[in-house]
Amino acid sequence: MLDEKITAAEIRGMLALRKAELERTLSEEAEQLRQIESRLRQIEEEGSLADYDVVIKSAEAQAFLSVRQTYPGMNAAVAMLGNVIRTVTTRVPTASRDTAVVVAYSDFDDEALDLEIGFSLKREVRKPIVLPGNITMAMTALPAEAMLATVVRHGPNYQSHLATGALGIWMEANSFQIAGPSREVFLQLPGDRSDKEGGAVVEVQFPVTKAA
Repeated sequence: MLDEKITAAEIRGMLALRKAELERTLSEEAEQLRQIESRLRQIEEEGSLADYDVVIKSAEAQAFLSVRQTYPGMNAAVAMLGNVIRTVTTRVPTASRDTAVVVAYSDFDDEALDLEIGFSLKREVRKPIVLPGNITMAMTALPAEAMLATVVRHGPNYQSHLATGALGIWMEANSFQIAGPSREVFLQLPGDRSDKEGGAVVEVQFPVTKAA
């Protein structure tokens, strides 16, 4: 470094870059640790529905403003959800939008997450809605479902598998089988000021049919 006459400013820049890389690694490992701790809790509670009440309901077809992509992990998916919430809540009038919805075409444990993230609508939006990164949201539809098995979960996203696990136990015990992609419907958006902890309230929905 002395031979190449690297300046103090350049050294400071290299160290700052390394610091950012380490902070990102620590953040990812902390997220993995939280998931492992939550998995251990799930194992300890296996066979029970804990505090989850399963409700069977139907749903009508609804307009859906969304973006569907494959994400390398949960952090990228959560970042997109944040972009969608910020953009839609500022660009689409309250009278036109309903709530945020995530449709999962893959299991949340998969390395590649195939998710459709958007907002259900009370009426269609005709103007283009563009997300950061020049991603244009598409007008699609959430199909009608004759039978949905649902639970409502509170708390951080890394604990979402607790609700889906409880729902899976219930479906097995009551002879139901999954009949399509699952949905997460945000009854309360993350960061809502009405919640002191700023957490989300999410209804997890699985289309089901009676097993043979």
